[in-house]
Parts: sequence; C-alpha cells; structure tokens
Amino acid sequence: MIKIKHFLVDVEGTVVKGKSFVPISGATVWLRKARREGRSFKLISNNTTHSPGELYCLLREKGFEIRPEELVTCLLAAKERLRKSKLRRCFIIGSAAMKRYFRVEGFDVDSNREFDAVLVGLDEKLTLQKLKTATEAILQDGAKLIAMHRGRLYVDRDGAISFSSGPIVSALEFACGVKATVVGKPSRSFYRNCIEDWQVDPGAVMMISDDPLSDLVGAKKMGMKTAFVLSGAYPRTEVLTRVNRVLRPDRVVEKISELPI
Repeated sequence: MIKIKHFLVDVEGTVVKGKSFVPISGATVWLRKARREGRSFKLISNNTTHSPGELYCLLREKGFEIRPEELVTCLLAAKERLRKSKLRRCFIIGSAAMKRYFRVEGFDVDSNREFDAVLVGLDEKLTLQKLKTATEAILQDGAKLIAMHRGRLYVDRDGAISFSSGPIVSALEFACGVKATVVGKPSRSFYRNCIEDWQVDPGAVMMISDDPLSDLVGAKKMGMKTAFVLSGAYPRTEVLTRVNRVLRPDRVVEKISELPI
C-alpha cells in the first residue's frame, strides 16, 4: 500500500473542538510527526467567524506549528473570487469579523444600495430583514450570490449541534431562483487551489474531516483518498448510511492521531 504524502486537514472538529478551539488530543503531535516524516499538509477551514490572520494566530497559540501558507480558508477564496470578478460592493450575511475582513481588504461592505454581491457565511444573529435585503440585492441589483460554504451543521459555543450557513444559502437560492457560487470546501475550485502548488494528482492526497456528507464526498468525487474522524459534528458512524457507498470514506477513526503517517 502506497503511503499518502499530502494531506488536507479540516480544522474545526478534526484538530480543534468548540468555539474555544481546544486542540483535539494528539492533533498537534500528529501534525508535527507528519512534518518530520516529510509529509505535506494544509489546514483548511470554512471558518467565517475569524479572519484568516486571526485564525492563524489562534491556532499558533494553541500549539499548532504551522506556516501562513499552510492555512487556507473560505474567506481567502472569496476575496480572490471577488477581485477576479471585479465585484466590490458587498452585502454580507455573516459575523462581524467577516465584515471587518472584507472591509480591511478594500471592499465596500457599508453601502446600503446597488450591491454587486451577496456573501453568505455563518450568522448567529440572522434576521428576516437581512434575508429581505439579500433577496432585494439579488433580484433588483443583479447581485451575485456567493456562499462561503454549504455546511449543514456545526457545534456551537454551548456544544450543541446547530444549523450552519448552508440552509441560509438554500433559502436564498429557492426564493430568488438562482444558484450560489460556493468558494469554500467542498467546491472543486477550493480543493484544486489547495493542492495546486504540490503539483500532484488528487489521488495522491488524503482529505481528513469530521464531515462525511460534504467535505469528504466532495474530495472523493475529485479522486482523493478520504478519512472520517468521529471527533466533531458526527460522533457515530450511522451518518455514513446517508452517503452513497462509492463515496464513503476510505478510513474511519476516532481522532486524527489514529491515522498512520
């Protein structure tokens, strides 16, 4: 059996847990060992409650010895998509940190009319008025609907499973009759950009995540190897019955430290 030399590693639920980002037992050691053994890895995240810089510093504080280029988030992907498409005026459904990030990066997030894009991330203070504004921007201004991701569930600050931004995206798609552009995982463009500098085929990469319904299915469709960890949103394997057999993960482990390097 050929050893995998390249890993994409989900952050929340795979190497850290909860809003306080407590490292999952063995995760920091596993990554250090991977580097020592000459393996390449990137931590990837659909986090929209921290800017990429904030998330990087937080992970470093928690003991993860990573380099800036080894962390890729959906906000970075969204920034590049907006710039490439020359979309500047954005209505944001998301956290204060998400708004602050795009403002600092030079986008107009304070306009109250004629939006170019509607950006959707996790919004714990979602209101009907925000949905109305987004709907008007799409239908009246022709704003593009851009989803940071389509995650269904996440573990909230109280440790409870809550719905993520995916349901919000689906509601806007249904109401407006449009299809969102997804910039984070598990979109092909996101995964492709993550592995581009490795110059390898997807089959040489393993994606590790606690989400077998989206993260791992998307990676599997691209030809990657996949590993499902039970340390996050889905602590039992019953969830795999909802996944087509050919798209089920190659490995199932309690936590990342149980995966061989």
